[in-house]
Amino acid sequence: MDKNTPELWSSEYSKEGIPSSFRDSPSEAVLSFLQFLRANEVRNGKVLDIGSGKGRNSLFMARQGFEVDSIDFAPGAIKELEESAKEFNLTDSIHGHCASLADKWPFQNSQFDIAIDAFCYTHMITKPEKETYRRELQRVMKPNALYLLSVPGVDDGYYGMFLGSSPNPADRVIVDPVNSISMILYDRPDIESEFTPGFDLVAYSHREHRNMMHGKEYERSTHWFIFKKK
Repeated sequence: MDKNTPELWSSEYSKEGIPSSFRDSPSEAVLSFLQFLRANEVRNGKVLDIGSGKGRNSLFMARQGFEVDSIDFAPGAIKELEESAKEFNLTDSIHGHCASLADKWPFQNSQFDIAIDAFCYTHMITKPEKETYRRELQRVMKPNALYLLSVPGVDDGYYGMFLGSSPNPADRVIVDPVNSISMILYDRPDIESEFTPGFDLVAYSHREHRNMMHGKEYERSTHWFIFKKK
C-alpha cells in the first residue's frame, strides 16, 4: 500500500473529485461546530485547521472573528489558501503552514484554543502517524481547548464499497480507486478509545446525508466529535 503523499493530494485538488477539493463553502461539521461555540459563548481565539487543504474552513473561521493557523502538506493548497486570504482581506487572520502532520508540528506548546479536523485524521493510516498526530495535537492545544473531529463511517455509501478490497482489513484501511488516496473508516468506539486518554468527549453526532464524490451522488455516513482537552 502506497503512502499518501503531497503529490497524490495535489493531483486530487486539481481534479476536484471529492468535496474538500471543489467546495468553497465550509464543511457541515464546521458549521455545526460554530453553533456549539456560540452556544458556549466562544467568539474568538486561536484556531488550528488541521489538513486545511485550500482553506474553505480556515476562511470561514477567520470571517467569524478567529485567528487561524492552517496546516497542509500540499504546497499548492497552502498557496491557494494564502491567495484567497489576500483576496478577502484576511491576511492578518490566516497563517498558512506547509508541513507534514506525521512529523513534529511547527507550533508552540499550548498555542491553540480550538482545533478543527474535517477528514484529515482519517488519512493517517499507520499507527506511528496516528500516534504522532495525537501527541502533537495534545502538545499544541491549551488546557480545556476544544477539538472538532469529523471522520467517515464504516457504513459510508462511497468509501464502504472498497472495504472488500482493503489492503489492511483489520484496520479498515481503504484506497479510493479514483485518486489512490488511502484512509481508515471508523465507528464511534474506535475514535473514543484513541482520543479519550487525553480528551473528554463533550458532544457527538452521526450524520447521514447525500453528496457528490467524483461526479456522482452517494449516501454518506459521517461521525462528528467534539472533544475537550483534559
